[in-house]
Amino acid sequence: MTHTKGATIYVNRYTTSQASEPVIGEGMSYSNEYAASFSDKHFPGYRAKLENLYADGTIPKNYYVVDGRVYDPSGNEVSASTEYSAYRKKINVYLYKKAFASPNQLYLDLGHEYIHVNLFLAGFSSAEMVHSHDLTAYAWDAEIAKIMGLNNKEYLDRVIAAKNAKGEFYGRHYFPYPLLKYRPKTQVNLIKPLLR
Repeated sequence: MTHTKGATIYVNRYTTSQASEPVIGEGMSYSNEYAASFSDKHFPGYRAKLENLYADGTIPKNYYVVDGRVYDPSGNEVSASTEYSAYRKKINVYLYKKAFASPNQLYLDLGHEYIHVNLFLAGFSSAEMVHSHDLTAYAWDAEIAKIMGLNNKEYLDRVIAAKNAKGEFYGRHYFPYPLLKYRPKTQVNLIKPLLR
């Protein structure tokens, strides 16, 4: 979902809420350094497209935190956000604690945000394109979740909602990497990106 503030566009990765504060997955660290290392390993070259990749509790203006969970200005819980400044042509990606529940979750959230990055850089940068951003990003989520053997109903529901809102699917060429045709053997040895 997208909202705008002046010439800045925010695109969020919505999530369903649980009662307790988010738990960081075993062997993971909620930090800028861990996020950068994970990004470089699984999405080589993408961090260079950003001004900042935040995973340190930094949140965009008008977002807020309650019990360790981050909410956008509309009150929706989010696990990650992408901020695009149309004026400055700069992009920031924010990862929140909930994205660090497991390597699979971080892969899904970061990949989802990198789809938004690709779309912004390709010129799909107006607030009117919100449903198309969502449709393309959630289509990737649904396919990756299925490949990982996860329940992808939540993502499929979001794809349908974006389609019903007249979103246009921009195409798989905006996905961070081609979809893999197999289920990963282990969660920790997560999908290694294929070169284009």
